[in-house]
Amino acid sequence: MLEASAMGVPVVTTNVRGCREAVEDGKTGIIVPVRDSSCLAEAIQTILTDPDLARRMGEAGRRKALAEFDERLKFRVIRNAYLKMLGMPPEV
Repeated sequence: MLEASAMGVPVVTTNVRGCREAVEDGKTGIIVPVRDSSCLAEAIQTILTDPDLARRMGEAGRRKALAEFDERLKFRVIRNAYLKMLGMPPEV
């Protein structure tokens, strides 16, 4: 999901932990109930038949991925946590 979002591709996923945090339903993709193949097929069909919606979701997903899931940001947060434990000032 994160890779697709980072590439500007809208995501269709199921409503499970991890997916709910990575995808904003109706904004960056579509979240469907677990084990509901009809709903899954409908969500895929919706994106395939509405290029404007797919474009908007893809763009929003890319923005979200870059803002929230950039590995450099995550590494900085982890590094600063270690620095804090060592009594050292965090890096900006």
